[in-house]
Amino acid sequence: TCYNGGTCNNYTASPPCLCPLPYIAPYCSAAADYCFTLQPDKGITELPVCLNGGTCTLAYTDPYFTCSCTGRYTGVMSPTLLTGISFSGMWLLR
Repeated sequence: TCYNGGTCNNYTASPPCLCPLPYIAPYCSAAADYCFTLQPDKGITELPVCLNGGTCTLAYTDPYFTCSCTGRYTGVMSPTLLTGISFSGMWLLR
């Protein structure tokens, strides 16, 4: 039995299931932890995936992780420092 949208692998003896991302073989019952996985095709070539102290959480949509940024950092991987004047919690980018 294949879980989480996996399909039976009728092409090779192993693994028994072909899994959609982020799920992994053999039965697609667990998700890969993309917080600790390099994804060169997405520009993630070193760890940690979250920069500047951001906290990584597994997600089930591409790129299969989210970063909770710290302080005044923002962006998918927390790369950008917000500077300037704060208006009601919104920072201007410089």
